[in-house]
Formats: sequence, structure tokens, C-alpha cells
Amino acid sequence: MALALPIGVSGAAWLFSFYRMYGVFDPEAPYGSYTRTFVLASNIPRGALGLLFDEKFGLLIYSPVYALAGAGAWIMLRDRAQRAYACQLLIVIVAFLASTTRLYMWWGGSSAPARFLVPMIPLAAPFMSVAIANANRVAARALVISTLVLSFAVAALTIGSSSKRLLYSDPHGVPALVRFLQGSAPFDVSLPTFTEENWHAPIALLAPWVLALALVLGSTTLLDRRGAIRSVYWSATIGATGVLVIGCLLTALRATPNRAGIVVRGQLDLMAAYDPWHLRGVDLTHVKRLNDADLLAAAAISFRRNTYMAVGNPHVLEGPLELPEGRYEARVWLEGARPPESEAFVRLTDAVPVARASLPLTNPLNLSFELPVGARPCRSPRGARHRCGSSVSRAKVRSRHTAERHGRAHWPGERELRCVRRRPHLS
Repeated sequence: MALALPIGVSGAAWLFSFYRMYGVFDPEAPYGSYTRTFVLASNIPRGALGLLFDEKFGLLIYSPVYALAGAGAWIMLRDRAQRAYACQLLIVIVAFLASTTRLYMWWGGSSAPARFLVPMIPLAAPFMSVAIANANRVAARALVISTLVLSFAVAALTIGSSSKRLLYSDPHGVPALVRFLQGSAPFDVSLPTFTEENWHAPIALLAPWVLALALVLGSTTLLDRRGAIRSVYWSATIGATGVLVIGCLLTALRATPNRAGIVVRGQLDLMAAYDPWHLRGVDLTHVKRLNDADLLAAAAISFRRNTYMAVGNPHVLEGPLELPEGRYEARVWLEGARPPESEAFVRLTDAVPVARASLPLTNPLNLSFELPVGARPCRSPRGARHRCGSSVSRAKVRSRHTAERHGRAHWPGERELRCVRRRPHLS
């Protein structure tokens, strides 16, 4: 009674405040029609999967130690003395999770991972403590240690990063932590994200990792029962490595989306990493070192479009691309009739062009520009007044000299970009 009375009084006062301000006892009243559109029971599966497994905001991705709560709940439900207590905790957790995940934007805007699950952390503590207390076998102790170490490592890396930049991610982009760890490798396409409206497709990405975890846990438990493993350290290390390797192998069985974009990302990273005094390029296919000419060929970027492919933005040929500092020459090849009163330019933003060419448009069209620091320029042919029937068939960007900054050379030679685009609309 002493505990329930303050809760009941504060709850009643909270509801009365909405009646006083909005005329109804409804906490959703301040949001008007928003709740009827974006706070729906149909969002619960998507939100629950996202809060647990999303690559940017999932609790178990950033703190896998909370997976022990599931094991602890199972142990407590099987224990008659603790069953009632476990049921009370689970009812509160499920009710809160169902209420929270009704929100379409389950991740809560620009926030740290699993923001809406923070109030549930104290309720998960009893389950986790029971799981740890019952970890008597080698396999169980290895699971506890591996999840603890991974959780602390991720926490230290994200919180210790400059301005905590690895902790916050764009909801519709690549996770900051994954981008930092993967480099130019396409690891992010192997992880599920539930921030988009279609939440069924990411389940196919989640399934291989769940299967890999089940295989490793099952095999480790079987070996433990037969007395084949005795080292907690090696069990934890091999188990974690096994989940990563098996998960990657299983995800590799499906077609990789946007292979061309992955290749471009790797080539741009090659440009940015060019440092002849400290690094040497290596061709792993032929097992040989690469000279400047070979590096140039490896980093040549090509964009190709089907002539019947829709043009998303008629004013943008390609980009933005993250180019390192240096002097560049962009070449654009045109096909068909020249548009009257048109121009082509390289720009950083709409208001910051770094190179421009107007009539008469030669073929190829040359645009020279300089980037004193690394930037994301966007090459864009654009007409001043008219739409036209000409098309950009190819574009080429090359470096004109070696730029030096803090004793580091940046990419001698040329950078090449080939594009095929059908009839850009020049306005």
C-alpha cells in the first residue's frame, strides 16, 4: 500500500493535467491527428525487431549482454518459487514494449541506440543476474564473458569517440560504428535495418545471424556436455569468431545489393588512403605490388546507366563523391543536339560552383577545378532555360598534379569517371 499509493496519486494527477489542458484524459491529446496515423498497433512487430536487432539502434547489436535476460527469464519461469515474480516483470516489459513500438519512428529521432528501452533496463537486471548465477558450465560462462566483453568494448568505442560520433547514426544511412569498422568493405549490407517502412525484407538479413548463433551455441553446448572443452577463454573467443564467420558465409549466399556502389566506395577509399611514403598498394588477385599507373587503373570509377533507366535528378550527372584535395580536370562527353543557352558545372552545393562552362559546349567539355581540402563535389550539366534532347554519354575526372598536405601526397595521375545517361532534362 505504501508503494502503490504514491504511484496512484501521481498517475491520477498526470491524467488530470491532460484534462485540464486539453479537455480529455488522454496523454496523446497534444499530438492531435499524428497518433491516428503514426501510432498504430501494426507498427509493433517492426518496432520490436528494430529495438532489438536494428544495425543502428538495436539493443542487442550494441549491448549483446542483454541477451542474457532471455536466458534468465526462462530459468525463472521454470522455477516454481520465482515464476510469479518473473511473470510480473514480463507483463510490465511486454506492455511497455507494445505501447512504445506502436510509434512509427520507434528509434526516437537522433538518439543513442534503443532509447525507448532505457526504462526497462532495471526490469531486465533480475533476469540477467539469475542467468549469470546459473552459468555453471564452461559453455554458459563463455557466453556470459563473450557478451560482457563485446558490450563493454562497443560502449568504450562509441562513448570514447570524438563527440560520441560513433554512437549516433542517420536513421536511413549506414551506422556510424559499422562505417568506422568496415572501411570500404560492404559489411553494412549484411546487417538488418528496420527503419524503413518495409520491415519484412530485413528479416531475411537477420535470419543468417540467428542461425549462425544457434549453430555455435548448439555445438558448444554439445561439446561441453561431452567434456570436450575446458577453457572458458578459448570457448568464448572461438564461439564469437564462429558466429561472425558463419554469419558472413550465410549472408554471402544471397545476392549482394548495389554491387556497383560498393565498388565505387572502395575506389574512393583507395584514393583517400593513397600515401606512397607509408603505404603500398597490393593486387591480391595477382599477388603483386601496384605502381602509380596500376593504382590509377584500379581506382578508375565507372557509372553506367541503361538508356531506358529513369533519371532521378535531371540536373545531376553523378555524385556527390568524396574526393581528396588536389587539382582536377573533369571531362563531359555529350551526344545529340546541343541545348541552347545551357551550361555545365562542378559544384559543392547549389550556391558554391567550383567550375563552370557555358556555350559553346565542346565535345568533350573540359572543366578544371581545385579542391584545397577534401570535399564532396557534384558534377552537373544544366540548361539555363530550355529542356533538350542531348544526353551525357561519358564523364571523366582526373587529377592534374600531386597535392601535398602535412607531408602527404594525394594521388598523382588521373581519376576517371564514365557515365551513361539518357536525355537529361535541362531546365
